[in-house]
Amino acid sequence: MKKIFLIFLILFFSIQARARTDDVTNNIDNISQVGEIMIYEGNLPVEVRKTYEKICFVTFLFTVKDKANQKNEIYRTNRAGSCIPVGSGLVITAYHLKGEIEKAVEEENKKGRNFELKLERVMISYYLKNWVFYNDRNTIINIPGKIRKEEEKNEVIVIEANMEAFQSFLNQTPDGFFKVQAQKIYSTLREGVEISVEEEIGEEVFVVGYSIFPAVENNFYFLPHIFGGKIKFQKNEWLYCQVPSEPGFSGGAVIDEKGKLKGMSVMSSPGKNFIIAVPSQVIKDILKKEEK
Repeated sequence: MKKIFLIFLILFFSIQARARTDDVTNNIDNISQVGEIMIYEGNLPVEVRKTYEKICFVTFLFTVKDKANQKNEIYRTNRAGSCIPVGSGLVITAYHLKGEIEKAVEEENKKGRNFELKLERVMISYYLKNWVFYNDRNTIINIPGKIRKEEEKNEVIVIEANMEAFQSFLNQTPDGFFKVQAQKIYSTLREGVEISVEEEIGEEVFVVGYSIFPAVENNFYFLPHIFGGKIKFQKNEWLYCQVPSEPGFSGGAVIDEKGKLKGMSVMSSPGKNFIIAVPSQVIKDILKKEEK
């Protein structure tokens, strides 16, 4: 039973992703494909490098209870993607990371099932490898978070990191290399990435996100990847960028050569090397609402 349900979830996500991809492709079928995919491992502008190191990833951990089963079996599943620190302990990510699994369970219940979905935890994570050449590949800092705001229409979730717990953790951590790196992450969450609302067609940009496939091949050791491309056009409050992407880039940052945030990646079009991003102005407007 557990296997059947998990297979269903995988199929559902595939169908949803294809539907979203078709929508994107219909809008950009007249755009030529980018040539060679560019993965930047060095020679990045200094400010781009700084922002690259600030991008984190988020995990939504769910339990699914089969209430129709007399044993009340509980299954566990999760969705993970990239996220962007925007200051004051807040990060943003793509709504569908959480929303699609909720829709999958809702659709099953409409067919007569009796599943109860519960979001158990939200975790914001950094690997210290992002910051320096750190030898311990398993060193990771997980910061618990809670959802502050969800906007399905704009594909944005705002998450608040538990900065009080993080500060307590730092206070108990002995002085040394690890603490210095952890303090950098704390400062990153406090300060966030600078946002620019001046998008220009043809402007060179970079997209930063955590790729799932290399991580699976590498014992689930995640590191952000960065690709280069250009802003092609803006339509219906979405930013279209001709730039490669990979699974896991949902919630990733689109940044300019000065390291400033231009948008958040939420959809991609395989084969066209295109992504659709939430424009920075939309992000800024959402964050302003949170300040009130």
